[in-house]
Amino acid sequence: KKEGNFLFYENIANSGDFSLIKNKQRNIKHIFKFKEANKELLKIINSNKNLNLILKTDCQGYDLDIFCNIKDKNLKKINIYFLECRSIPEKDKLNFYNKINLFNKILISCPLIHKGIKKINIEQIQNYIDYKVEFDLILIN
Repeated sequence: KKEGNFLFYENIANSGDFSLIKNKQRNIKHIFKFKEANKELLKIINSNKNLNLILKTDCQGYDLDIFCNIKDKNLKKINIYFLECRSIPEKDKLNFYNKINLFNKILISCPLIHKGIKKINIEQIQNYIDYKVEFDLILIN
């Protein structure tokens, strides 16, 4: 949501574990320049008008924040969006479901509950939230 220089923490034992959130494992501190997601996404969209765009975020728990803050006009230009979820704060639910409705098809991957990928409807998302496990939504335009 914001631009600027922010602290970013690294887990030296796991090369893929960086976060804005410090913990016992993430104890190496870096300062990174962050850019606002909508501005960067618009640059990608504008420079790739003839391509099918796929977006996958893996932002250590911030995926929902990014998704909920992407402008609708930008979301409509994404062909496939891979969204990692666990829960949806009450304050974000209306916005989240409105943005989900921008996509034509919803698939879900949740290895702790079922094998493979299933097609679901928007009403079924709450069932996965109730399980309190991480799941991936695959949103297709």
